Amino acid sequence: MNRPARISFVSLGCPKALVDSVRSFNRNEREEAHFRALSHLVQGSRNAAVAVLDSHLMRYPFDIVAHQAAALVDGFLGRFHWVRDRSARALPLWSKDQPGYATMLAFHGFGLEEAGESRSTLAPGTPGLLLTMDDILQQPKHDLVTQFKCIEGWSQIVHWTGVRLADLIAAYPPEKGADGRLPRYVYMETPNGDYYVGYDLEVCLHPQTLLVTEMSGSALTQYHGAPLRLHAPTKYGYKQIKRIGLIAYTDQQPDDYWTKLGYDWYAGL
Repeated sequence: MNRPARISFVSLGCPKALVDSVRSFNRNEREEAHFRALSHLVQGSRNAAVAVLDSHLMRYPFDIVAHQAAALVDGFLGRFHWVRDRSARALPLWSKDQPGYATMLAFHGFGLEEAGESRSTLAPGTPGLLLTMDDILQQPKHDLVTQFKCIEGWSQIVHWTGVRLADLIAAYPPEKGADGRLPRYVYMETPNGDYYVGYDLEVCLHPQTLLVTEMSGSALTQYHGAPLRLHAPTKYGYKQIKRIGLIAYTDQQPDDYWTKLGYDWYAGL
């Protein structure tokens, strides 16, 4: 599931080459656990990375870096109850004046957050088009370098490649209403419907709003939303849905996952 603050260790400068470069270093027990978890992570073994961190945290419950790393991976995997349960195990051992206590409370609260099912998803049997990636990639390719911004304060310069959503809408236009106008809103959700986002049609027609298939010159990874994700540089990160499975149109403002948890629906920069 998508999260407002999602960033991989790889994008922070920890590719396999860096892991290999420190393999021969002497490490204490804490460093060894971090190294093993990161080694699993850069190989794509997320479950193994979390297993190493959980075992380590049973012995070192005050290791806030390990808690943060495990929470990031579990957030990607949609296992928010794991974040909650892990912090619940450790919190009784922490004191309120201990550095990192507030972060642990946030992890526990974050794990309790559930937006529930979308009220805007389509009913089974709703008429529509089933498009393949080949259909989408028939549109002109565009490159864009923008600053991706998270509402929690961090940002990152990213090179995106994909097709303009406006081009796809033009190629497969939605049905106009009785007044001859296009629908006011666009709704998207992941294939299993666990994450969903709503947009004004104007945002989707913006020339910099892309359906992204590549990042930094390489095909999207699963972590970053393969095979297709949205990038809208006029919006904060939590509106940049990954693993798009459905695009629908409506005249009613659609549900939005993070709006149901208190975030702004528009999320404009």
